[in-house]
Amino acid sequence: MNPRSHILTLVAIRSQPWAAQVLSVWDFGGQRLFSSLHHIFLTPEGIYLVVFDMRLLLPGGDPVRRRECLATLVLWCNSIFVFAGPKGDQQGAPVLLVGTCLDEVSSPTELDAVCSSVEDEVRVELY
Repeated sequence: MNPRSHILTLVAIRSQPWAAQVLSVWDFGGQRLFSSLHHIFLTPEGIYLVVFDMRLLLPGGDPVRRRECLATLVLWCNSIFVFAGPKGDQQGAPVLLVGTCLDEVSSPTELDAVCSSVEDEVRVELY
């Protein structure tokens, strides 16, 4: 297993010690080597964070890296939708898109451009 991939398990105790809730956090890391296994862990009972580097989507950036970033976002969102999306009366799992490196986005205009790029490609409502 890749040493950078890890699983973190947290236990939250409510008012009674016997009413513990277990939260498992899985870091898929996006390595292609493990992509054939991802669907095993994608269920409607999860909450998914898809993390991306906003610097790659800034206007005037490297167009190849921009396309790769957007393609990866689309791939992950589609995978989550297929395996953990709504089925019949069951609601699908929530997906949170998390853009990192906000400190390197220099203006609200740049942030709007990044959000528009993500919204256009992934076709989601951003909050």
